[in-house]
Amino acid sequence: MILPAARGDCCFRRPLDSRHSTQPSEKGRKLVKAEVRRIALRVSLVVAGLLVLVGAGIAVKLLKSGNYLLWATGSNDKAFLDTTWMMSPNEVERATRSPLAVQEDLPQLVPDLARKKRFTAAAQRGTHQLFGVPIDVTYVFFDRLLYAYSLDFRVSDIDKVPEIRNALQSRFGTPGLRQKGSRGRLGLRHKGPEF
Repeated sequence: MILPAARGDCCFRRPLDSRHSTQPSEKGRKLVKAEVRRIALRVSLVVAGLLVLVGAGIAVKLLKSGNYLLWATGSNDKAFLDTTWMMSPNEVERATRSPLAVQEDLPQLVPDLARKKRFTAAAQRGTHQLFGVPIDVTYVFFDRLLYAYSLDFRVSDIDKVPEIRNALQSRFGTPGLRQKGSRGRLGLRHKGPEF
């Protein structure tokens, strides 16, 4: 005896043919694969876009901190060696190819103003030569922009002092040129344009 199904279905079932198969058809598989590819492409585009944005943010931060490209502050007016007025300390280091050492005391190039704490000084000792003599260069920065510089060097041959003095005056102008003592110590102090 054949019992009817509990849900009230007929006890006779039609045989399954290819239209009612439980296996997805070839066309269905292709549609599913295409949809999965579309979703994967969208997700990968979003991830790539986020990586580009993060990379651009990091690049901008590095360019700003090193004063490169759009964030470079130097002017067109030459100061000393390869430096220009209004350069940042980072730019001075790159232009002169030698590191700056921060100085605690400010040279006499700084005006006696209330804004004195906005000035900083950095030096390069013996890294450059002028007339075959090692020189000490002190750079003064106002709000991290090159404001003035000072050159100090010793001349061993006292007879060369007038020659070097004339060469310095013709090359850098007369502002601040001084001679200390009779031992041949020369110095040049030069202030940039007011800003």
